[in-house]
Amino acid sequence: MKTIYLVRHCEYANPDNIYPGRLPLPLSEVGKKRAIKLHEYFLDKNISKIYSSSVIRCKETAAAISQGLIPVEYDVRLVETLSAYQGYKVTGDLGGDEIWKEYHSHRKELGGEGYMDIYNRAVPFFQEVAAKDEGDIIISSHDDVLYTIYGFCINLPLPQSYDEEFQLMYTHPVSPKGSIRPIIIESDNSFKAQELAVFEV
Repeated sequence: MKTIYLVRHCEYANPDNIYPGRLPLPLSEVGKKRAIKLHEYFLDKNISKIYSSSVIRCKETAAAISQGLIPVEYDVRLVETLSAYQGYKVTGDLGGDEIWKEYHSHRKELGGEGYMDIYNRAVPFFQEVAAKDEGDIIISSHDDVLYTIYGFCINLPLPQSYDEEFQLMYTHPVSPKGSIRPIIIESDNSFKAQELAVFEV
């Protein structure tokens, strides 16, 4: 049996209230404190490796967990969703559904990624690391990427049209920043997703 821990990056500093995308926004003070909570959680978990997005908020989260004790490997397949609205100033609450609807709504005209684009990079990555004989690992990434991996693990039906992709991208249940979702790989190579864990700071 093997466990893969899906870890969403911690809170980041965003004083200008922009769509962060892949921009280098570092962890906030709250984010740094929560990342230390993650480090404490994983101290007795015998983690062999951390795979991480190279976007700075994920890099800093992975580094805080590792504290130089666990090797960290970056993979471009784990980076944030590509959107033409990266860096665009947000006019409302970044936690609201309608804001993320705006973030994803310009793909037809301006390009960017939808659910299946993320699926086609994130799921093969997950299958690769799941098949490796390297013990328990962490994947430090972003909400859309981690939700796509989670959807694969629970056999979530794939969207069959652009409209279904669009709905799924901005209405899926958001995992809190700094949360952990363990995925258990059973002896028959099936996946069992466990409940999210979130730590107060």
